[in-house]
Amino acid sequence: MSEQSRWGKWFEDKVFKPLEDKKMPVMEHLFEFQRRLTRSVVVMALVFVGTFFYADLLVSWLRIPLQNYFIPNSWEWVPSDLPKIPFVFLSPAEALWQNVKV
Repeated sequence: MSEQSRWGKWFEDKVFKPLEDKKMPVMEHLFEFQRRLTRSVVVMALVFVGTFFYADLLVSWLRIPLQNYFIPNSWEWVPSDLPKIPFVFLSPAEALWQNVKV
């Protein structure tokens, strides 16, 4: 067994315990649901915080195909060397939400 698969097995056993078909009272089901929901929210928050600081870099990567094929003031798509294509924001908060969406 490779090192990666051993680590993966340990991770699955500790973090995502195998589902068992046992009868539990409703409150125990609710506590398990709360635990899983809390873990999911924490992981999503960590991913959000980790990627929020790199949003500008991610947006610039998404912008690369447009930079190579867009001519300003025209609807034509032909190769050109534009330094940067600015995004248009229709409201002040939209610039922030762009980073959140990425």
